[in-house]
Parts: sequence; structure tokens; C-alpha cells
Amino acid sequence: AALAGATPDALLAAAREKRPDLAAALRQRERAEAALALARRQRFPDVSISVSYAQQGTTQSAITPPTATVGLGFPIPIFSQQQGEIRRAEADLRTQSLQAEKLEAQVASDVQTGLSDYAAAAALARRMEGALLERARRARELVSVQYQKGAASLLDFLDAQRTFNATNVEYLQDVSMFWGAVFKLEQAVGEE
Repeated sequence: AALAGATPDALLAAAREKRPDLAAALRQRERAEAALALARRQRFPDVSISVSYAQQGTTQSAITPPTATVGLGFPIPIFSQQQGEIRRAEADLRTQSLQAEKLEAQVASDVQTGLSDYAAAAALARRMEGALLERARRARELVSVQYQKGAASLLDFLDAQRTFNATNVEYLQDVSMFWGAVFKLEQAVGEE
């Protein structure tokens, strides 16, 4: 019943929200963006500040008078400017972005295919339930009554029984296809 009134846009929005593989791909893209930001940030070296105090002895005749030093240190990146790491992070970001876009397109395709399969299978099952199954049952019963009264031959009765059995098998196949399409659509959307 929930699928009867579902629109393709609503199912696609639900799939984008609930599919775990798509969520994982989006998180991988965010991870790649953070790695790129870190590689760019590491281009500038860390600055270290140091403060020290030293004194040997405590009287006027101390060997070393009280000394305080303040220092500022940072490495100068002459040979390494993180260019390789930045390019590797940019390539990883492009790769993760393309994979996420590919997965988004696959999700849209899965939802569209699942919805069309569901609609086709539902139409077949309704057609069988609506008229064909009942007509085959009534034809079999009519020929059975005619056979019992002697108006129809055994071959006519067996043919009516075979037709009923074939129609019933086709109906069961249509119902099986219907539920397979429902489960496929649920898988495409990522929820029951």
C-alpha cells in the first residue's frame, strides 16, 4: 500500500537519505576534503616558542647568574613544500567525488528500475487476479459439469484442467515477480 502512491522523486529522496553505501561514499569524500585541507595546512611549518630560566647557585658568588632565555623556532621548507602530498590529496578528493557521483547515479538508476519493475509486476498480478484466473476456474468447472453429464469428452475436461493449471502457475509466477520487484525496490530505496 505504501508503494502504490509513491512518486519517483519521493523514493529517490528516501534512497539518498537512507542508503548506507551512498552515506559511506559521501563520508569518504568528506574525509578526502579534510585530508586535502590538512596537506595544504602542513605547507606552513609549525612555530615553536621556548622559554627557559637557568641559575647555578643562590648567593652573590653564584657561578652563573640568573638567566632567562626566550626562543622562537620554525623549520624553513626549502626542499619540501608538501606539493606531492597536496597533489595526492587532490587526486584522492577527485576520485572520491567521482565515486560518490557514480553511486548517486546508480542509486537513481536502481530506484527507477525498481519502480518500473514494480509497476509492471503489479499490473500483471492485477490482470491475473481480476479476470483471467477466475475465468479459467469457471471454464474448468463448466467443462467438469459437462463431462459429468456426458456432454463433454474426457479430452475436453483434461484440456480445461490443463488450462486452469497453466493459468494458476502463471498467476503464481506473476505474484512471485511482484514480490521480487517489491524487495528490489526496497533494496534500492534502503528501507522496508
